[in-house]
Amino acid sequence: MGLQKTADQGQLWCRLCHLQHSFRNYQENLVSEVKVFKPADVEQKYNDRGTSWHEFVNEKDNSPLASGITYLRDSDFEWTLWYDEMMICIDPGQLLEVTVDGRAYSLARGESIWLPKGTVARYRSVRLALMYYAISPSDWRNDTRYAR
Repeated sequence: MGLQKTADQGQLWCRLCHLQHSFRNYQENLVSEVKVFKPADVEQKYNDRGTSWHEFVNEKDNSPLASGITYLRDSDFEWTLWYDEMMICIDPGQLLEVTVDGRAYSLARGESIWLPKGTVARYRSVRLALMYYAISPSDWRNDTRYAR
């Protein structure tokens, strides 16, 4: 690894760029193990919005972001984000669309969209679509606005 811990707690010396970097709670932020996730292993359970949501990594893994996959089956709903979200379209089905401020963004396989905190987005799919998401902060579910 290119980082070496120094005597000063929370400081790392980078042997690659020869600079010292600060990391708050460095030891606590280490992820305990490598994990592999396969969409085929996920049991799809759809809610009333037509989504089957599966978070693989979050604050319980000492990760600064939450990430996973969401299946959208003939979905059409509005959602206000109180977190930052990056979406990547894995499979658009017949249509995977995100509308913000009246502008529709239709996503093709491999395309991504950044949705900053505070965005009011309308998510829509025709048939079955699959997307990957990454959200920051990772403990977004602890917010009082979250009601699943």
